[in-house]
Amino acid sequence: MRTRLVVSLGAACVLALGGCSVVLEGAAEPAATESAVATKLPTTGTLHHGDDTSDITYVLKTEGLQPMPEHGAMRWFVTGERLVDCQQSRDRGNYGDLTLSTPVGGDFTFVKLSDEEGPVFGVMLEPGRSITLKAPLCGTGLRTYTLTQATGPAWYGWDELFGPYGRYAALSGSFQFDRYTNWDVVLNLRPGGNLTMTDIDPADF
Repeated sequence: MRTRLVVSLGAACVLALGGCSVVLEGAAEPAATESAVATKLPTTGTLHHGDDTSDITYVLKTEGLQPMPEHGAMRWFVTGERLVDCQQSRDRGNYGDLTLSTPVGGDFTFVKLSDEEGPVFGVMLEPGRSITLKAPLCGTGLRTYTLTQATGPAWYGWDELFGPYGRYAALSGSFQFDRYTNWDVVLNLRPGGNLTMTDIDPADF
């Protein structure tokens, strides 16, 4: 039996352009795929200021603008033997479950998981959707991940992510996984939460 762990981001979370939060109750969807497609490129976007209704509409920088990856598109950051180890760990059932959910009406969100050796993998989420990931234990019986997220209305590729219009933040604390762990994280502002989110420089993402 898997252990269900619930966390939530409270009003204390810090973001330069608005609030965010994490709560563990999202409907599970099919496992993430490694494909990435989109069609229409945006020409304008909106900066959301949390509860502030005075959002700012602006013209997007078109240089380098790319189709938005589809919901569930994954990116591995590990290579070589470590990549093989993590993928085999996941394929053999040596993983914990992580369910991520995003608020309706927000921007696209890219969430990255890192362990003590560095970034491992990340996934793209559409606004108002959920996904359940297999967080690999990578050859061990226990692994701890930290989460960072980037959000934005326009995509400039895997190197620049959401570019100058993105918001980049780190979630407080860490998430420990074994084969029986199930974390549900809802990226939506909620009062009285037990996590915070802190703005970080895009270079540190």
